[in-house]
Amino acid sequence: MFPSAIFAAYNVNITEIRSSPDPLDLRKMTVSISFEGEWESENATQLIDRLGSYCVAFTRGSPADVPWFPRSPEDLDRIASHTLDAGKDLEADHPGFHDVIYRKRRQEIASCAENHKAGRAVGIIEYTPRETATWKHVWGILT
Repeated sequence: MFPSAIFAAYNVNITEIRSSPDPLDLRKMTVSISFEGEWESENATQLIDRLGSYCVAFTRGSPADVPWFPRSPEDLDRIASHTLDAGKDLEADHPGFHDVIYRKRRQEIASCAENHKAGRAVGIIEYTPRETATWKHVWGILT
């Protein structure tokens, strides 16, 4: 039985599989499998017991700290207010820190982003000729 089928049988989701040949015995493999869930859960415990029958040796690694990541458009709506707003988080060494025009423009763009909701059309930012020229210059350097 393929490992993913074994995990599925116990309702445990695989998040990563890595494998490499054993450098001392090319007939053997080292396989590292990460999964979603708790080691102590009943499903994981039963799964680990079952996997043990397929392994010469079995070791438990440390759980990885996986940062939160949005999984739906609505998740993005919930985090919009946590993104940089109108310069509140600008440090004094930022080139726009003392630029009132820059900070005002940053506020306008941030406000458009913060007011957007999943499923709605994205607001249109009207760029000034100077902003358009700046982005054209940046694009020319990057491409």
